[in-house]
Amino acid sequence: MSLEITLFFAGVIVGWAIQHVYSARSSKEQRALFEKLSSELRDLILEDPREHLSVAELNALIDDRTIDPTGNDPLPYIACPKCGSSDLKKRESFDAQHDDVYYTVRCKACGWGDWTQ
Repeated sequence: MSLEITLFFAGVIVGWAIQHVYSARSSKEQRALFEKLSSELRDLILEDPREHLSVAELNALIDDRTIDPTGNDPLPYIACPKCGSSDLKKRESFDAQHDDVYYTVRCKACGWGDWTQ
């Protein structure tokens, strides 16, 4: 009977040790992942009430902060999708030779840019 009790407690201790190691490693990985995100992105994710976010859902959250879907602007950026800065320079250029209008947007903070005609 005492051997069974000893084996029982040994099993409990081994199970606890395995759970503790797994939990500690998982916490380090989650912390490292979380620290890679900007504070703005961390806040955005933490404010969202959903338990899990797919890539598409995360992209939609980011788009909500960087794109204004209500306007008729061909490049409706309100913030840089690369760095989050709202210091954007928008331009419209006319190419008389090809009879085309080009629209450009450039982030003054990080240099990101996009264009369309």
